[in-house]
Amino acid sequence: MTEKAILPDDRIGELATAFRDLDWSWSAQDVPDLVASFGWSVHVALKNTVWLDDGLGPASADVKIQDGARAVMINAATCTSVDPDATGAQAARDRSWLRDEFARVAGLASERLGAPSARIPGDEPEVRWQGAETTVGVRSSEVRVTLFVALNDYLKTWDEEA
Repeated sequence: MTEKAILPDDRIGELATAFRDLDWSWSAQDVPDLVASFGWSVHVALKNTVWLDDGLGPASADVKIQDGARAVMINAATCTSVDPDATGAQAARDRSWLRDEFARVAGLASERLGAPSARIPGDEPEVRWQGAETTVGVRSSEVRVTLFVALNDYLKTWDEEA
């Protein structure tokens, strides 16, 4: 079994607030300044994604880039990934752990941001706090929980394509 790691409660609260209050160009050329402001490091920079280390290891965070020029979404893992190929009792423990992590992160974000503007149930649940230009959210996938901020127009397209 791989040891699981999580971002501390205070860091999640800080990130949720920082994502809500984020005021920057959303230009791909300004990603290095954004990364530095969060204390993260660049792992790999590609045309459409800049993979980062948010303290949980390489590729634990990323910035999605559209058309090679415009940043549209920032994702930060709040925990290390579980094994997507786990079976039996381990898979059940991992699903339970991810549910608990999602509840923890959503609760901490709610303490800082207030009641969510949207709750999206399902296999990959989300909670969101929509602002005028951007939306902060918490998402659980089959392997980890992520705190994100995205431009509202990008998120609208994302939702329509889902």
